[in-house]
Amino acid sequence: MSYDTLTLSAVRDELRPLVGGRVQRIVQVDALTIVLEVFTGRRQQLLLSANASLPCVMLVEDKARRGVETPSPFILLLGKYLRSALLQGFYQPVYERVLEMAFSGPEGQVRLICELMGRYSNFILVDTQRVVMDAVKRIPPSLNRYRATLPHQPYVAPPPQAKLLPPQVTAEELHRILEGHSREPVWHVLVDAITGISPLLGREITARALGAGDSIANNPAQQAEKLLAVLPYFIGLPETHAWEPCVALDECGQITAFAPYRLTHLGKIEEMPSISGAIVRYLEERQKGDAYRPVRSHLHMMLGKLQADTRARLASLERSMLPTDELEALQRQANAILALGWSIAPGQKMLELDAEMAASLLGSENGEPVSIPLDPLQSAAANAERLFAQYRRKKAANVQVPEMVEAAHQDLAYLEQLGLDIDLAENRSELDALQRELEELRGSETRHTSAGAPKHIMTINASPRCIILVGRSASQNEEVTFKRASGDDTWLHAHGVPGGHVVVKCGRGEPLPGVIEQAARYAAYYSGKRGEANVLVDYTRRRYVNRIPGSRPGMVTYRNEHTLTVPGILGAQDDDDAL
Repeated sequence: MSYDTLTLSAVRDELRPLVGGRVQRIVQVDALTIVLEVFTGRRQQLLLSANASLPCVMLVEDKARRGVETPSPFILLLGKYLRSALLQGFYQPVYERVLEMAFSGPEGQVRLICELMGRYSNFILVDTQRVVMDAVKRIPPSLNRYRATLPHQPYVAPPPQAKLLPPQVTAEELHRILEGHSREPVWHVLVDAITGISPLLGREITARALGAGDSIANNPAQQAEKLLAVLPYFIGLPETHAWEPCVALDECGQITAFAPYRLTHLGKIEEMPSISGAIVRYLEERQKGDAYRPVRSHLHMMLGKLQADTRARLASLERSMLPTDELEALQRQANAILALGWSIAPGQKMLELDAEMAASLLGSENGEPVSIPLDPLQSAAANAERLFAQYRRKKAANVQVPEMVEAAHQDLAYLEQLGLDIDLAENRSELDALQRELEELRGSETRHTSAGAPKHIMTINASPRCIILVGRSASQNEEVTFKRASGDDTWLHAHGVPGGHVVVKCGRGEPLPGVIEQAARYAAYYSGKRGEANVLVDYTRRRYVNRIPGSRPGMVTYRNEHTLTVPGILGAQDDDDAL
């Protein structure tokens, strides 16, 4: 379900009474979920989650009584700067899913930036100069060259989307856009063209302007005028504050969506006193009636500890890398000691270089003298060799560490997949297999364990000559993709999130578009976007899917893909086709 920019604006309004409150307690619930207890005359619990399934910021009633056994380095840093700090304000960049929280405490002023963007969600602590102090997810240049997120680096905001800003939308512009996308659903055109419009909001705007159902862009002039009459109401909500939080219910009374405005296109709705309350109701509905909920909670706690340990290992590796200029400085200092060894007296603790000598021997450009520490118990040659040894050791580490950093990132991606496997497991045997996997990961040195032999791979008769294979766990994904699929089969996976591998097998024939769409619905349903109104799904030939070298089961890269949009909820007819 979409936690879009309007939802965040409604939450921001709801959090304003916390301004001036003092942070009393910080709890790390799991690797990517934090609770801040803020005292404003009474204790209030502010929950922050960067989990890909539903990243959010919201108020909750229940106090977080316990968290992970070993807090991550990021949580320890938050404790240093936020505990006993005053919450000074909330700031949201216009039309963005980003919320900044300003704090002032004994250690100075800082800001916690919450980026709530699906799998790219992150919490970043920055100083007054907007230099990154740390993040719950460290992003090195190898993963994102545009905006690496690492300590001591300037904070780079998410890039603007290549879409129109709402104030730029005129009747003429909207007419032109609709005319260029004839026969496409209008809501989809709005999402692709205008910043800040999520699929849920796009459907609501379309329903209010053009009537119920998936209206097609087939009368651009008339449709543009009707849409433009409705659009300003929604775009203006952050200024008017006319929020109407609600949840939508299906025919069985199950909650299917939440929003800070009335969801008129989804039939029956229930008004809620707050948007945080609506989100909590939605999350509770997802967990209600789950007989295995205690087991899942226990496994998620185990998983959170592994994620925290892996992030700590990653942080340690990144700290161990020395910039090239610092490496060269070690080598130059060693050479300077050798060059001036004749002048170093026994027991001397420091080699002093004036500005001219520092520039000559060390390449110093600041025009200041430099002091090189010496071990008074060693000779000049031994001091130089000590620095040369440090240089060789750190240079070797710089060669080896990037590969280890990449392995740690792969481990985190695999753990994220296991988190989805825990949520999707359908019986106790699958949960027990996942527990064994987590226990092996916690105690094993090897990087190639798996959650037992894959069982009960879902097989669907899509047509008289086509079947669909659905992987629902890491080990099943490995089986489906690399043991049961051939190179010409069609392979599908939800775009940008952990999820199941789906394969369409049609012999030597080509699958019909309807079969591809049906398979895509399974890929969407068995993914981190499960339950959302719309999910992007990539598909390509199996021959273009490759294992990531040295990675765990089911971890792949792929290319030459196409993308389509499907609902994240399966229909009853899909379930009836399962063998």
